[in-house]
Amino acid sequence: MESLLQNMAVGQEEMEDRYLIFWLDGQLFGLPIESVVQIVQMQEIIRIPQTPAYEKGVIHLRGSIITVTDARLRLGKAEADYTERTCILVCSVAGKALGLIVDAVEEVIRIGRENISSAPSRAAYANDYILGVAKTDTGMVLLLSPEKLWSL
Repeated sequence: MESLLQNMAVGQEEMEDRYLIFWLDGQLFGLPIESVVQIVQMQEIIRIPQTPAYEKGVIHLRGSIITVTDARLRLGKAEADYTERTCILVCSVAGKALGLIVDAVEEVIRIGRENISSAPSRAAYANDYILGVAKTDTGMVLLLSPEKLWSL
């Protein structure tokens, strides 16, 4: 899984239109690649009392404690059992390392701005999480704002 990101050793200007595409409840989502630090396999998550259900807890990763959010629950989808493809995307958002549990990683792709439409204005959640909707060879992809996803 980490090899997807390791193969992305490119300059900042080349990362601009690249997105990490992942599956969530049978639907494709994407995050700007510059916000994704690494992809790790599921591991033991320590639950923190009195936190929202979508905040699964914390993990210990290479000397750091990282808060982990279940993307399904954060986006109002049904909770599901984790599988061998379930993984944690470790993202850097506003200088903080945060984890996002996703069903499976698909690929890293370049999406030109001409292929991104603004989020539907009638969707109640659109202004909260969605940067836009992209048309790709893989299908329609909802592009997420990391800052808004974690409300930072």
